[in-house]
Amino acid sequence: MKKYVVIDTNVLVSALITRNENSPTVQILRFRASGLIIPVYSDEIVKEYAEVLRRKKVKLSEIIIIRRLKDIMDNGLRITEFSEVQELLPDPKDVVFYAVTLSAQDKDAFLVTGNVKHFPQKPFVVTPAELVSLIQRRYRLIIPSFLPKAPPTLIAELFESEESIICGIRASFTNHFQWGKI
Repeated sequence: MKKYVVIDTNVLVSALITRNENSPTVQILRFRASGLIIPVYSDEIVKEYAEVLRRKKVKLSEIIIIRRLKDIMDNGLRITEFSEVQELLPDPKDVVFYAVTLSAQDKDAFLVTGNVKHFPQKPFVVTPAELVSLIQRRYRLIIPSFLPKAPPTLIAELFESEESIICGIRASFTNHFQWGKI
C-alpha cells in the first residue's frame, strides 16, 4: 500500500543538497521514485518549492529543480480544495502544508517535516526518520549498510539518471564498479 505524503519544503531541500545518501530525506525521495510514496501537493506548495529551490544559497541547477517539480506533479495527488485549519501555526507559510494534509486524510496522508514543533502534535505529522521507519516496517525493507558510499557530490545529481532512481541500489552497485573502491 502506497503512502500519501505532503513533503515540507525543508525535507525536499535537505534531500537535494545533502551529501549523505543514507539520510532519511534522501530515502524519502528514493521511496517516491520507487512508487512507495505518492506526494500530495497544491499549486501553492509547488510554488514554494520552486521559489526555495531557486535560491542562490541552495545551489541547484535548473534541470534538477524542473525534474523534481515535474516528478512531484506527474506522480502526485493535487489538492485544490483545502480543509480549514483551526489551529494557530507559528509560521503562516506552514498553514498550506497542514491544510493539504488535512484535506488528504481520506488517504491517510502524512506530513513529513523537519520542523514538527511548527505543527500540532498529530500522529500524521512526522519527521523524515519517523516516516522512513514507518515505511521500512510496513514493507519490511532493509537498507543494506554494505552498499558503497558515493563520492562527494550533491545527492540531487545522483537522482538525475533513471538508473539511480530505482531505490539507488542498482546505481550504488554500478558506481562501486566504476569507482573501483568501497
